[in-house]
Amino acid sequence: MSNTDDLSLKGRFHEEIRKLKVLKGKARLQYIWDYYKPLMAIILGIVLVITIIAQMVHNSKIDTVLSVAILNGAGFDEESQEPLINGFAEYAGITLDEWTEVSIDSSMTMDPGQMDTYTMSSMTKIMAMSGSGSLDVMLMPESVFEYYAKRGMFENLEDVLPADLMEQNKDGLRMEAQYTEEEQSENMNEMRDGLESEKEPAGEKLPYGVEVERSGALVDLCPYEPVIAAVSVSAANRENAVKFVQYLLH
Repeated sequence: MSNTDDLSLKGRFHEEIRKLKVLKGKARLQYIWDYYKPLMAIILGIVLVITIIAQMVHNSKIDTVLSVAILNGAGFDEESQEPLINGFAEYAGITLDEWTEVSIDSSMTMDPGQMDTYTMSSMTKIMAMSGSGSLDVMLMPESVFEYYAKRGMFENLEDVLPADLMEQNKDGLRMEAQYTEEEQSENMNEMRDGLESEKEPAGEKLPYGVEVERSGALVDLCPYEPVIAAVSVSAANRENAVKFVQYLLH
């Protein structure tokens, strides 16, 4: 940099200082905002990108040993979820730390009979979680269970739970038949024709869900009865998903 350029920069710097000294209060703040806004925007953008990258790197190191979705739940804060998380971790012999977690998402609200904005948004989120393998267990009202069970969302509990546990909870089992692709297509066509009610699937009814007692931590997390538990067919942590249902039935 030449001496002339150096003097020019010093001159502009002193001129900026002089202007700031003359301005007072709101006028000074407004000048700083207007003059330095592009620079601040760039700096904030860089900070935001760095923060996002750091969060992604941190999250990529976390081992989520179980992911639970509570539909139409309450208790969005971590404090209300801790008793359920810690109780299950102790039951399953899982050590939770900075890099090992049990995830509970109780932010989704659904009413399959309404299909309002909240329902559509929650359905989209459930679909994304299921598709990415980040949904292991769902706790939900009966109406939500029936909707998803008919659409092949859940494991047949006969295939994952011990026979003696199935027998002990036979009165709480929820049986549903699944739609075939042809039946789903027919329902879609009827909905397009303005028919509101859908036909029931004609297949065999199997136990895709089980009622769990609304006690302990579930009193605060599930403000409804009955509470139905089901294991997702796309569960990435299938073993822990089954253990979680067993824990709720314990």
